[in-house]
Amino acid sequence: MALLALLALAGACFAKGSETPFSIRGNAFSLQGFGTLGAARSTQGSAPPVLRSIRHPKGISTHWSAKQDSVLGLQTQYRFSERVVAMIQAASYYREDGSFDPDITAAFLKFDIDPRFVVRLGRVPLELLMLADTPMVGYSYIPIRSASEWYSVPLNYVDGASARWSVPLGEGVMHISGVAGIAREDSPLFSFSGAKVLKGTIGYETGNWQFRYFYGRARLAHDIGEQAPLREGLRLFDRSHIARKLAVKDTRTVYQSLGAGYDDGVWQLQLVADSMNSESYALIDGKGFRALLGRRIGDVMPYIGYSRSQANPKNLSAGLPDLCFGGPISSDPCYLINLGVAAAMEGPSRHIRTETFMLGTRWDFRRNMALKAQADFMRGLRGGKSSMTPYTGRSDWAKRTTLISISLDFVF
Repeated sequence: MALLALLALAGACFAKGSETPFSIRGNAFSLQGFGTLGAARSTQGSAPPVLRSIRHPKGISTHWSAKQDSVLGLQTQYRFSERVVAMIQAASYYREDGSFDPDITAAFLKFDIDPRFVVRLGRVPLELLMLADTPMVGYSYIPIRSASEWYSVPLNYVDGASARWSVPLGEGVMHISGVAGIAREDSPLFSFSGAKVLKGTIGYETGNWQFRYFYGRARLAHDIGEQAPLREGLRLFDRSHIARKLAVKDTRTVYQSLGAGYDDGVWQLQLVADSMNSESYALIDGKGFRALLGRRIGDVMPYIGYSRSQANPKNLSAGLPDLCFGGPISSDPCYLINLGVAAAMEGPSRHIRTETFMLGTRWDFRRNMALKAQADFMRGLRGGKSSMTPYTGRSDWAKRTTLISISLDFVF
């Protein structure tokens, strides 16, 4: 139903015959929105489906699908005074349960303490992109989607507070911001809800250049349910220290990102390196790099991109003898526990080594509307056993696939 509504909305925008976007504005109240109608498919039947986000229950396969890239959102603001604004944003997108049920992705009061210092209280966005605030608003950035490798952060918002301080420095402006709150989002295999999240950002803008460093930390609130029998077996056989290393609850995961962006209205360049590290042996550590270059020619911007990711496997073994009781080894509890720990450490998702070459174009054919077409040439590198995502990795694929994507992005 959400996709039908999105199609109807796009059609209404085309039918308006006006360069002015649809919006409702008053002295104190405004209503605006955004959306993406996208479709994608892969070309390699033996490759596992590619996830845009680990929050998606199904990835992009050889059949055309409009689920993974399509979004529809509405945003309303009410200004109580020059310094106090209330904002609520709801979006319909592909959820972890396979539905498009709307989600409240932002709901906060913003206080402009002074022109340099802003505080927001409520459900606040994390804002982790270089030249755009959120991955939900596809119109605000060049490609159809960011790099598809595993290291993308699955959280869009937290319930808590954020603050931003801006100060002139040299010939530019330095921005220092922070976010603290509780996550409320999930994935098909793991619940991030309840995680305590902190994020700090230092940025500097000068001329056409922008530089940012992100540091994010989450203390997770839930274990991986599928590993509960394995952890219990380890405790029963006096391997509680191994069970603790596999636990996720109350462990800390750290995300860091360093990036540079350039935009002079004609050329746009982005360079980002990031990493993720977790105290839990059940989660993946790794690092990645991505670059994007686009040039505007009238209303058209061709672009190219490159991204690379690598997981850093962790070593852990139960250390039990394979035979603890008489009988077949295949049914011995110690053997099964050893096998379970080995499987947790040696799964395809722990040996991700991939790179992607991106080629695409964006056409701003109308005010506040853009058509995009993109091809992602993805391949596994030597030593890798998986494709692009930790939850759909397989070792029997051809190590190459191409994603073909088209989209219509708009704001109104």
